[in-house]
Amino acid sequence: MKTNRPKTILLVDDEPNIIELYGALLAKAGFTIISATNGPDAIKLAAARRPDLILLDFSMPGMNGAEVVAKLKANPETKDIAVVFISAVGDPNFTDADVQAAQNLGSTDFIRKGMTNEEFVAKVKTYL
Repeated sequence: MKTNRPKTILLVDDEPNIIELYGALLAKAGFTIISATNGPDAIKLAAARRPDLILLDFSMPGMNGAEVVAKLKANPETKDIAVVFISAVGDPNFTDADVQAAQNLGSTDFIRKGMTNEEFVAKVKTYL
């Protein structure tokens, strides 16, 4: 049975202004937004709330995005949640090898920060 409930997105970024910007854009587009500013909180929220999609910053202090995905995919409760990395354009910490490693871990794709608001929302919709 299909429900009309809004899709829930877990937005994970260590920069509160990114969470505020992307969270507002996605909420305006009709999504329910939950957020975390670090990997351990993201893992806990994903298990507790089971979002439809996780948008995950790759470069975070403490636990980076690849480590978060590895833990999510190792947990039977969260292994099937789609994960898309978000990273700044030109981020020196996010290389092509990182993209490949992320995909090998089970992430769906990656989005570079810096696209227009409309492009960002349209891209996110393609994952849901």
